[in-house]
Formats: sequence, C-alpha cells, structure tokens
Amino acid sequence: MAVAMSGTDRVDYGDIAATSGLTEFSVALTIKFAAAPSDLRLVTQWSAAWLAQVTDTNEVGFVIDGVNGSFFGQKTTALNVANGETHRIVMTWKHPTSTDIIEIWSNGTK
Repeated sequence: MAVAMSGTDRVDYGDIAATSGLTEFSVALTIKFAAAPSDLRLVTQWSAAWLAQVTDTNEVGFVIDGVNGSFFGQKTTALNVANGETHRIVMTWKHPTSTDIIEIWSNGTK
C-alpha cells in the first residue's frame, strides 16, 4: 500500500477492539515518508490515544490502553525516522500481571 500523507493526514485500518483481552500482540509497519513525518498518525485510534504516532518530529511512539482506562506508551529516541528512508518497525506489547511492556524494533535494532 502506498499512501501520500501530509499535515494532519492519517491512515486508519483494522478493528482495534479485536485486540481486547489479548496479553500480547505485535504490529509490523514498513514506512517511507516523502515529507517530514512530524506528528503523523500511523495506525487506528484507540479511545483517546493513538496506537502509533510519529512524535517530537521524528520519533515513532506507540500507545496502548492500560489498566483502569489509563494509557501506557513508549517512544524510541534511538530511531529517528527521516523522509526518503525506508523503516521496518515492529512493536510488541506484552501485558503481564504487573507492568505493561512495549518493545520497539526498527530495521532489526531495538
């Protein structure tokens, strides 16, 4: 799929409600921006939070629905997405009994 995005454009897909009750899932993205990716929303909205968004100009962040309606998120400062480059990103969310864990990999690097 190729999509041209700019400004506050977004790409939505899937049924995020289908992940309800899961204790672990992964999201894999291959993205290549034609323009600066600042604040682009990459994946479908979950309540008041976005599952994935480019934040602080060039960092990919993931947000998931936490316990008691709270949200838990993590972004990576090691990955700075840039326009014109291809990034293969995998996010894995694990929900153990105590603490949510989000792992973000880009082009094979955590």
